[in-house]
Amino acid sequence: MIARSKLAEIDQVGTTRARQVMDAACSEEDFQATVVAYAHLRGWMVYHPWSSKHSESGYPDLTMTRHGRLVFAELKTQKGRVSREQAVWLNALEGTGARCFLWRPGDWPAVEEELL
Repeated sequence: MIARSKLAEIDQVGTTRARQVMDAACSEEDFQATVVAYAHLRGWMVYHPWSSKHSESGYPDLTMTRHGRLVFAELKTQKGRVSREQAVWLNALEGTGARCFLWRPGDWPAVEEELL
């Protein structure tokens, strides 16, 4: 018979692996929709440019504000690459004291914590 602690360990490994598979399959569009829905649920105002063609190159995907807080978030898939322009924008905005993030599906616990 397998000890309960061992079963819990096996279950955690399976859950972790399942989460890794789901994170890898998540598109940026789906991830963004999830982040926006969660932010709205938590009372955040969210702005997303309707088309990157009409925005400054590299500007973050989401600008969010609530209760005097300002958050900028660049969203990527698990393997998505950050462009030079995106890195420049995030660094410049972070220099203002705003909260700036590069979030991927695997960062979901950090997204939840930031937007609580």
